[in-house]
Amino acid sequence: MDNDVSDLSKLPVIRQLIEAVLTTFGTIDVLVNNAGVNIAKSGMEVTESDQDTVLDLNLKSVFFTSQIAARQMLAQRSGKIINIASQMAFVGYYKRAAYCASKGGLVQWTKALAVEWAEHGIAVNAVTPTFIETKLTAKMFTDESFKRDVGKRILLKGLAKPKDISGAVHYLASDMTGFVTGETIKVDGGWTAI
Repeated sequence: MDNDVSDLSKLPVIRQLIEAVLTTFGTIDVLVNNAGVNIAKSGMEVTESDQDTVLDLNLKSVFFTSQIAARQMLAQRSGKIINIASQMAFVGYYKRAAYCASKGGLVQWTKALAVEWAEHGIAVNAVTPTFIETKLTAKMFTDESFKRDVGKRILLKGLAKPKDISGAVHYLASDMTGFVTGETIKVDGGWTAI
């Protein structure tokens, strides 16, 4: 591939990745859109560049990856698209204005594309995790006040594990969800229930 494959905000990269999948496998049965970024700044500090970076990766890349993959799915009259959004689609939080906007938009795009593509046999759903315990998030939780604040909002206590999210994705990708589209599964330990 000619482009940096890690930059999914670029349409040529998306096209190359989808072409590579089709060349290798001949079909696309399930697409999981899982790329995302947050630039932790207060609303008054967010720059145009910050906003563009967050919206380009969290929203634009998901839409165009889905669109390009759906061309194949429409031809085969089947497919499942699963968008990884965030609980921040439903709640606001500090230093995440652009992130919350992008994830809220992603939940709405999930619904809109589900409506458009259902007649072609394509299901479009989303999963909205809370904070997940990974090596990437470990640094955030060295801030004790942040850790306490997040901890008091998650009713089931602790952080989600990667398997909690993959379980929801596996469910949506499976044959058990043949009649599910336009839905969002919240894997947030009860944060949004309050």
